[in-house]
Amino acid sequence: MNSRAIEIAALKVQRRWLLILGVLLIGATLRAPITSVGPVLLDIQRDGDFGSLAAGLIQALPLVCFALVSLIAPKIGRLVGVGRALGLSLVIITAGTLVRSSPGEGAVWIGTVLLSAGIAISNVLLPSYVKHEFGERGPWLIGLYVAAMAIVAGIASGIAIPIAQMPGLDWRWSLGIWAMLSLLALIIWMPQLRSSRTQSVRSENSACTFSPWRSRKGWCIAIFFALHSLVFYCVIGWYTAYAEDTGMSAATAGYHLLIYQIISTIANIFTGPIIRKLTNLSWIGFACGSVLVVGATGLLVQPQLALLWVALLGLGAGGTMVMSIALFAICTETPQQAAKLSGMAQFIGYTGAALGPLGIGVLRDAMDGWFWPLTLIVVASVGVTVFASLSGKPGRA
Repeated sequence: MNSRAIEIAALKVQRRWLLILGVLLIGATLRAPITSVGPVLLDIQRDGDFGSLAAGLIQALPLVCFALVSLIAPKIGRLVGVGRALGLSLVIITAGTLVRSSPGEGAVWIGTVLLSAGIAISNVLLPSYVKHEFGERGPWLIGLYVAAMAIVAGIASGIAIPIAQMPGLDWRWSLGIWAMLSLLALIIWMPQLRSSRTQSVRSENSACTFSPWRSRKGWCIAIFFALHSLVFYCVIGWYTAYAEDTGMSAATAGYHLLIYQIISTIANIFTGPIIRKLTNLSWIGFACGSVLVVGATGLLVQPQLALLWVALLGLGAGGTMVMSIALFAICTETPQQAAKLSGMAQFIGYTGAALGPLGIGVLRDAMDGWFWPLTLIVVASVGVTVFASLSGKPGRA
């Protein structure tokens, strides 16, 4: 092999690793701007003179945007190419994060809508891009970028208050600092914007005729995504209140949620390689769903063992998250079809995710206790088990 061939081979390897780094960085940007809000929400309320309803809307608005933008994200990918659409999403996330942290009137609302729209585009199109670039080897990278998403989301939540309490800083810095991460991701992603390998999705008759809305398996995957998202956001949103009502301190509840995130992240990392080696994923779906059922039921009947049940819920959440995203690629023939299935499933999924915590709140207030709210999570977990098992069967959507 001559020196020119060696140089070309080295460049290909370098570009491949740069692409992997870019995917991981995009994944890392997809939750931190959202999870950094909760810890400083009271400060945002005080500065903006918001009531409780407005504060709740600030938290629910990203999920609503995720759902709505998921419907048009595949069209954006077809118009400009998926690689360029992902770059555009990073621009929107960066701009939205900066706008949200600015002092202008209404900036919090405008910025939240913008960054949520950018995140939604990447939510939908990133699995499609991974399928295009990595084919059957994609699930391992999906597991890694979901893990990156979870790790940085946890960091963002954990450092929000310390940053806000630094001399001369406030909550705007806690939120605005994450523009640096999305800007870094955009810089690393630049080669994919001008590369000839950037995915263009203007063609393929199969992509034009494929509609997951008419597919039984497409609906199974969408319902699976909706139910596991509902369980995840209910646990994240309401566990602290549940813990305090059962006599636990807020600090202990926070520690439990940290364990939940750590175990979920570990499950993210290991689920991808397992999925890659299998053709029938039903047993993984059944196992992950069953773990969720056991964890949710445990919280209902044995609250004194809450840490054990939270650990099981984290294990199930991590596995189901990676599996549901991997199915977008596994159950379709082309990246274009994967984008359509991803858009449909995430529209339904995030609609359900937005309604789940609301339902918990309504049941808790109406029934003055946790029996019925936790029963809702148990029932949803049973649904995860059923629809994950159906979704995991071999075959296309």
